[in-house]
Amino acid sequence: MSSFASSSSSSSSSSTTPVKVLTYNMFLRPPIVRNNESDFKEVRLDAFIDMLKDKEYDVLILQEIFCRITDRQHRLIEAAKTHGYLYHTVATEAAWTWHETLFPITGCATRPKLVDAGLLILSRYPIVAADAHMFTHGNQIDAWAAKQVIHAKIRLSHNNFCHVFNTHLQSNYSDNTPVQNALNNLARQLQILEMAAFIERVTKGSRDPILIGGDLNINAKAVAPINIWSHASYTEYAAAKNLKTDTNISEYEYMMLVLRSVCPSLRDVLLHDKGEHLVTYADYYICKETGLKLPRESVLTDKSDLCIGARLDYLLFSPSSTSSISLDGGSADVQTFPCQIATKSGHVVTQLSDHYGISACLRVSRPLLHRRPLQRRESSLLLMVLSCATNTNSTEKGNIISRVALTCVQKFFFGLFVFGVFVAEILHLI
Repeated sequence: MSSFASSSSSSSSSSTTPVKVLTYNMFLRPPIVRNNESDFKEVRLDAFIDMLKDKEYDVLILQEIFCRITDRQHRLIEAAKTHGYLYHTVATEAAWTWHETLFPITGCATRPKLVDAGLLILSRYPIVAADAHMFTHGNQIDAWAAKQVIHAKIRLSHNNFCHVFNTHLQSNYSDNTPVQNALNNLARQLQILEMAAFIERVTKGSRDPILIGGDLNINAKAVAPINIWSHASYTEYAAAKNLKTDTNISEYEYMMLVLRSVCPSLRDVLLHDKGEHLVTYADYYICKETGLKLPRESVLTDKSDLCIGARLDYLLFSPSSTSSISLDGGSADVQTFPCQIATKSGHVVTQLSDHYGISACLRVSRPLLHRRPLQRRESSLLLMVLSCATNTNSTEKGNIISRVALTCVQKFFFGLFVFGVFVAEILHLI
């Protein structure tokens, strides 16, 4: 069977079962961050949950569904269980630690992670392993978030697994100066190097296919050459991978170059199926009367981004010649998720997010019929304590005790922060 099977192949469709996947930036940022009033986050989340009743997605790769100072992520996870998504993995908790970041404004080299990554993978199929890597590079407001890439190894059949990765890379901002966005570009390009190294590490020795989804904040429609080639991190990586670089390539081409250094057969499924880079953010249409660009959505989208028509979201697939999991050629498409939600303030929300989603279909032979409960990662405080009690290695036991103590301290200070915000709000109301 071809790794990129034709959607019209009768033998393929009759002998395999479809596994539908979706990547989607939900635009459900933390409560204090908004473009228009509250961005109508609650009604949009409720509408998305209702949508799950009718859509037949099997794996959801979601961004901007935050859990800190809000219960939206938890609500979605619990609601999704009632629709058959019994398995999930989330980003590493945003700890009150300091990571190396780019901080050009004050010259400080570090920032605390005040906000989580907002990443979530939901699956109808068992997640048998999960991992995450927090990026060490970031800039501007993104540096305050625990930006990272998360991984879920999903069992789609008895002998076939798929490595699924989810990420949301460094953003650019339309109201920035060129210098600020140049630093954002550099941070994002360094994050790509980190992501490639992480993918290589967690899939080492595996012969299973790889699926990468997310809002990569790389506009594939932009063709301007980038300028990372002299950076020490890139030169070291390029030397290790023996990369031969054309310094006139775009950021999209750079992304594919780096990721293909660890996934040689990686393919952009939307570009492959549609033959062009379709818009996934700040879409527009041309007015017949005036010939001007008009936004398709203007309630959620940042006003400075209206009508830029960018392609920022991706599903990338790397097949395996030894796996019965294949990509259904021709299945990739943009999902606009239109809606008509009238708000109390008089606005009408016409999309569930400021982004479009991207969907595709995998094909798997002998699908898994019996699904067992998710084996969660050993990240909870309880599991660490149990591990300490049963571990006989004194060095490892000491490491676990240190982690438990650090976790307690982090949670204590975060509790103080939340309490401070609450008191400030009360005083403001008085």
